[in-house]
Amino acid sequence: MDPTDVANIVQFGKSFKRDAGDHMIGQYGNGLKSGSMRIGNDFILFTKQGRQVTCLMLSRSFHDHENIDSIIVPTPVWDCDTRKPILQNGGIERYETEINLITKYSPFRSEHEVLKQFDNIKDQTGTLIVIYNLKLLDSGEPELDVTSDPTDIRMAEMDPDDDSNWPERVSFKAYASILYLDPRMKVYVQGRKIRTKRLACALYKPKMYKFSSTRFKKRSEEEVSKAEREFRIAEEKA
Repeated sequence: MDPTDVANIVQFGKSFKRDAGDHMIGQYGNGLKSGSMRIGNDFILFTKQGRQVTCLMLSRSFHDHENIDSIIVPTPVWDCDTRKPILQNGGIERYETEINLITKYSPFRSEHEVLKQFDNIKDQTGTLIVIYNLKLLDSGEPELDVTSDPTDIRMAEMDPDDDSNWPERVSFKAYASILYLDPRMKVYVQGRKIRTKRLACALYKPKMYKFSSTRFKKRSEEEVSKAEREFRIAEEKA
């Protein structure tokens, strides 16, 4: 993502992907915000595109600690080659403030550590997301168990032998294997590739029904156009 794309992440319901298409995963970025905030209190994003690298931090801990009601999201930008900051509105003062917030409320305690994370993005483009300060159970243990099975991420304190706990509710590996209706993306959990499968091919006696619209948004747009036409006709008759 470029800096403009990154800035749009924090705006619910805003997207420039007007035609999602068959190969698009997501459109508005709601899953990133709501999903990450469900897992942990904070996340930091590193992304690279073209000659720019951008960082974004969305931190509930920061807002709670500073008692801030409005949403403040640091988004510093650097040149990909020189790693020098690309100053935005607010100039060097804004950049220094954003770096101070990131190094105070993220696991990375210096500007050097922050910039080093971009080295984990090996290709010309890519995004790295780090979620931290994970949610805890009443016992004080993390909700997500990443240690008992080195090949999986599991829900803690859930009995896998309980028939009501389906594998997809306990194991992220099992859930990720059926996450997409038509899987085209490689998914790795704990560094190991997940063998995805088409859920429709695993169903008992599957049936196919033709839906009136490929997208709910398209259906709503048609309803609005229809209402506008009826309104104009009513005005002409009046």
